Amino acid sequence: LKKIIERESEDIEYPRIPVGEDKDGQPIVVRLGKNAPYLCRGEGGSGNTAPMQNDLTYDELTVEKAEELLEAKARGNEPIGVDPETGKKVYVLLGPFGPYAQLGEQEEGSKKKPKRASLPKGTPLEEVTLAQALKQLSLPRKLGDHPETGKSVRAAIGRFGPYVVTEGPEGKPEYRSIKGDDDVFTIELPRALELLKEPKGRGRGKTLLRKVGEHPESKVDLNLYEGRYGPYVTDGTLNASLPKGEDPEKLTVEQALSLLAAAAERAPKKKRATKKKAATKKKPAAKKKPAAKKKPAAKKKAAE
Repeated sequence: LKKIIERESEDIEYPRIPVGEDKDGQPIVVRLGKNAPYLCRGEGGSGNTAPMQNDLTYDELTVEKAEELLEAKARGNEPIGVDPETGKKVYVLLGPFGPYAQLGEQEEGSKKKPKRASLPKGTPLEEVTLAQALKQLSLPRKLGDHPETGKSVRAAIGRFGPYVVTEGPEGKPEYRSIKGDDDVFTIELPRALELLKEPKGRGRGKTLLRKVGEHPESKVDLNLYEGRYGPYVTDGTLNASLPKGEDPEKLTVEQALSLLAAAAERAPKKKRATKKKAATKKKPAAKKKPAAKKKPAAKKKAAE
């Protein structure tokens, strides 16, 4: 089926979502491409198409926003300068996940894409300088080798922000987010190793901010995390969110214990499992006695 669709994709009439008309009266629509939806003005062609932003919903798409995306894409066709080291042209482009810098162009007939680097979300393309683009293209930075595994440790920026990464057990990459005072362009190997030692977050967006202290009874660590819904403290079993407006940097052990105690009170109590009574065995049904055989009827005497 996939091969059939690829072969006949040019003849398939994909649905179009109208956006409106530009100042020259040309219609602007959203069309469905091979990999993602895109904007198309008039008949399309150079300067008249642009990828839809993944975080932009259709009800938020106005004619003005569509024109802004189309113009940004058209500007990206012109280089902003040349990299002095490689002699390659540097471009600032707009993709489905936001703006990015690109070093060089894709060679005809080659599947290898030129080096690209994400720019901070919301960056106006017309304001990006050559120095800024080259700075982003310097990533990923190799910080050194891990002293225990000998594997490379790198710093980079991805879809969800800056991070450090190295090869972990079984060859799988180990990622840790770079946040707070750390900077992806200045972080060094010792700090990266500290981040990699931290417990891995449960899902995306969990970052250890600091160790608050030690539980006075169980002696377990009380850690403060930045989670998906804000900062929270945990003892490894219970989690307790910090009240709104509370400064995470000023959280004390006593306050952490109080929050965890309140969270324990709110937690639903587990019901004790009631033991089921053993089923009583039914007595086997009494065997029915065989019916008594009927006596044969007495023969009548023959008439004399």
